[in-house]
Amino acid sequence: MKYWKVAAGRKAYFWEEFVSHGVIFYNVNWVKDCNEYPSTDKIIEIGRKENSEKFAKDLILFYKDFNIEDKIVLYGKKSIIAIGEIIGDYEYNKMFSFPHVRRVKWNNIYGLKLYRSEFLPKRLESRLRIITTFLSLTKEEWDEIIRLKPEGNEGIPNK
Repeated sequence: MKYWKVAAGRKAYFWEEFVSHGVIFYNVNWVKDCNEYPSTDKIIEIGRKENSEKFAKDLILFYKDFNIEDKIVLYGKKSIIAIGEIIGDYEYNKMFSFPHVRRVKWNNIYGLKLYRSEFLPKRLESRLRIITTFLSLTKEEWDEIIRLKPEGNEGIPNK
């Protein structure tokens, strides 16, 4: 099992779509269904042609390294927005804003401003604020996040 911070988009733009549909997705629209490529090298090659090799590598991370039962911290605007668990394999689904999708069961949904990262230890707050879509967290960091959830508030239950 792995632990991930997933950014909810610039200024947390996609957080409501993530939460309401029980998903996370990745914003690369110049790669079709990852399952259709003979190898991830082809995705990297396409990324180079688009001057977006970093995005291609992030997509491969999302496609290959995220797994069912991995834990997710949805983060944006200096807030822990939701905490969940991946419940589905990678899928290509054009129903969402971006088609590279993983299904998530959101166990706790806090929304914006309720669970500010500034209440976490400074080291962890600094890590969460790194500007990147995906960030691997340690088990210890995950435990700190879970332990410090808002007292007396379990968030909005997942539907």
